[in-house]
Order: sequence, then C-alpha cells, then structure tokens
Amino acid sequence: MKQHTKATCKRVLALCMSVLMLMAAWVFVAPTKAAATADVWDGTWDGSGFSGGVTEFTISSAKGFAQFISNVSAGTSYSGKTVYLDVDIDLNNIDFGNISGGKNVYSNKDSFFEGMFDGRGHTNDNFS
Repeated sequence: MKQHTKATCKRVLALCMSVLMLMAAWVFVAPTKAAATADVWDGTWDGSGFSGGVTEFTISSAKGFAQFISNVSAGTSYSGKTVYLDVDIDLNNIDFGNISGGKNVYSNKDSFFEGMFDGRGHTNDNFS
C-alpha cells in the first residue's frame, strides 16, 4: 500500500509541475494589448469624430472632442444624455475654456455640461 501512495504522490506532483510549466509558458507567449496611440488634436474641428442620437453620443477622435467642447460652449448641456469616449486623445494643451460651469472664455455664455461622460478606460491627455 505504501508503494501505491508514493506512486500517486509522484503522479500528482508531476501533474502539478506540468500545469505550472504551462502557466509559465503562457505568460511569455500570451498576447499583449498593443499600446494605443492617442489621436492628437491639430487645433481644428469640423464635426467629424463626434456622433450620436437622442440620448447617447460618441467621441471617436480629438476633433470629435473639440466639437463636443464647442457644443457645450455654445450652450448644449447634454442633460440626461451620455457621452462616450472611444479613443485615447491628446489635446496639445490647447485651452478650451471652462465647460464645467461659469462663463465660457470664448462665448461669454453660461455653459455647463450636465450629462454623463463615460471614458470607457480611454485617456484624455494634455487637456487645458
């Protein structure tokens, strides 16, 4: 009976070692998410990269974010609506004014964003 127990222990140990080796190999060859390249804003916007319907809107480029800022600055509050960010963006430290409340430096209007903004894990870099 003692021989049977030793053999069973060796088999279990061998199985455990095999599993560990497979897991270690998977770590080295597992696909990795490629680093996302941010869409860099060139200082212009033309409405591209910002789309949506009645209650949901999507920003898919730096120009789209600039369009969104322009819309809020012009008085669109997006109250009861959700705006999604679908791309990492870099806004080149260009000042957009204040969209969180108060007088907008460009339009001199009370401009508030009152909706929900969901970044979906994306970044918004160099935003002034």
